[in-house]
Amino acid sequence: MANSGTIIMAASIAPILLGSCATVMQGKSDPVKFATVPAGGSVTVDGTIHKTPSTVEVSKKTTSATFSLPGQGSKTGKWDRKFQEDYVLMNVIFTPGMGSSGTAVDTASGAIWQQPESVTYNFKTGRTEIAMKPPGKSHPTTGNPKRTGKR
Repeated sequence: MANSGTIIMAASIAPILLGSCATVMQGKSDPVKFATVPAGGSVTVDGTIHKTPSTVEVSKKTTSATFSLPGQGSKTGKWDRKFQEDYVLMNVIFTPGMGSSGTAVDTASGAIWQQPESVTYNFKTGRTEIAMKPPGKSHPTTGNPKRTGKR
């Protein structure tokens, strides 16, 4: 039989672990397609260099990358992530009274954010071009469509 201290500890930790819906369902990274215009460059993201175009698994906390192109030098491209408010609602529904702890875990892990589908640095214009995932697009890891609340 488990002692009362173990039961109390498990009961205290369970809502935090079970309530972090985005961390459990979406993970801490997203695949992002990186490219340069003109083609033939490279991108440094999360400390790793990749030739462009390429799809890279990017931490959900990341908001910039360094793009390089021979003869053009290096430029930093920055972007905004999308806040996934539906996971805040899920935390509140699935852990009544403890939803804020699940949201705190999701925010700290970065899972509450969604990275763009693609990021292109255009050396001709000096601009970073972003394409966000359309609503309802399947999550690349699970293949499950994102629920929109409509049935």
